[in-house]
Amino acid sequence: MNLSAIVTPNVKGQIVIPQEMRRALDIIPKRALKLSLRGKSLLVQPIKGVIVEEDNKHELMLHILEKTKGSWGPASKEELELEKKRHKLELERAKKSKQAW
Repeated sequence: MNLSAIVTPNVKGQIVIPQEMRRALDIIPKRALKLSLRGKSLLVQPIKGVIVEEDNKHELMLHILEKTKGSWGPASKEELELEKKRHKLELERAKKSKQAW
């Protein structure tokens, strides 16, 4: 099967995968897609077989957050200050919780 289409990204860089292609690849709502750069091409592959155990969801999310940390660019001074304040509050709350035990 050899399908092709010309699409135009919107201002946010988003594109619509034509319905015929979505059907051919069995791309449905909420299905994860793997995007890979191949030279000057973008490869889109639907991921159908990901199974996440309930117990590991939290660890998986932390792993994803760690891997994508900084993806949106360096943190601003305000963001760094807010992170420091939150960290300080978390430590204080943890100490109070520990004392309550």
